[in-house]
This record gives sequence, structure tokens and C-alpha cells, in this order.
Amino acid sequence: MKTIPRMLAIALGSLGLVVGAQGQAQAILIPTLDTIAPSGGNFIWSYDISLAFDQNATGGSSQSVNPVPLTSGTGDFLTIYDFRGFVGGTCFAPTGWSCQTQAIGFTPSTQTPADSGLTNLSFTRTGATLDGPIADLGDFGAQSTIGLTTPGTFTSRGTKNVGMLAGTKVDSIGAVSVPAPVPEPATLLLLGSTMTGIGVLLRKRREKQQV
Repeated sequence: MKTIPRMLAIALGSLGLVVGAQGQAQAILIPTLDTIAPSGGNFIWSYDISLAFDQNATGGSSQSVNPVPLTSGTGDFLTIYDFRGFVGGTCFAPTGWSCQTQAIGFTPSTQTPADSGLTNLSFTRTGATLDGPIADLGDFGAQSTIGLTTPGTFTSRGTKNVGMLAGTKVDSIGAVSVPAPVPEPATLLLLGSTMTGIGVLLRKRREKQQV
């Protein structure tokens, strides 16, 4: 992904963050959709994740309790909600990160995102602690049967690394692109019928003009 579009997307993502665990706006682990690449009959969704200048991604175990308490002892993490069309077994992350998929996404205890019960992707730092800032932590993502985007939601947790609050956890919520809903069969049937009707009307109009 080119530097300027990536930095613009990160800035917009930061604007969408809300108050974290320490009562102030924070930018922690921020995902940005990088590419959607066809793969057979599916699509590989790849996200870049950045780490803020005043945050660490502290290593630990993968998530096991939901919502995730501030004193869980697990690694810092990020969850992307409602990843529609998820293809089982395709979630990927760089070395030192785990990827977990679940119907109710692992969520920081201070945040309340909308979660419709579709597959969610959670990426947890399980390797050594990373010190921010890091513009691109690598490629994270999964495959979906869907190649169209719609606005979605993410939450993340990091660890403050400067000032009096150094060592404390900070949570955030923001916007990220996810696979779009697929129209219901009835909707597709109605659309097909409408297009057929329009085609018939246009054909009749041309026939009248030719007479």
C-alpha cells in the first residue's frame, strides 16, 4: 500500500476512535484495509495494522475470556467485527501474533461495539512486546466469499508506554472496512424481475419506433 493513502487512512481511523480505559482519546492498534485479492472463487482480505507512538503491543497468551478484563494477563489485541463470508481456516497473521475467529468477538471490557453474531477476527500479540510507533506491523486478514466492502467496526487494546500512565491498558474503538452484506435471494429475484421488465419495455418502444 502506498505511504500517503496509508497515512491518510490511519489518520481517519484515529479520528473515529473514542474514549479509552484511561478516560482520554487514544489511538492504539489501528487496522487499515490494504488489498482484496481474488483467490479461486474467494477473496483474500489483507489489513495493515499500525501501532501508535505512545503505545506498546504487549505480548501474552491468546484470548480466552469475553469481554476481556483489563487484568486478563493476555496479549494486547485487536478485533475486527462482522467479517462476512469468512472461509474457515484462512485467518492469517505475522509471526508473533495469533488469529482467533468466533461468533462473539473478543472485546475490551471498556467498549461496547455492535456485534451481530457473524464471524469476528481477533489478532493477539503473543510474541515479544513491541514498542510504538510502528507504521505497519505486517499483513493480517482472512479469506471471504465476498469481494465488496462496507463500513465496519474494530476494537483494540494497547499498553501506554510514556508518562504517569505508562504500563496501564488503553482501549479504543473505530471504523474499518469489512465484507459487505450479500443481498437476500428474494431481493435478487426482485431485481432480476425488474431488469427483465425494463428490457421488455425498451424492446417494445424500439419496435413502435420502427413501425
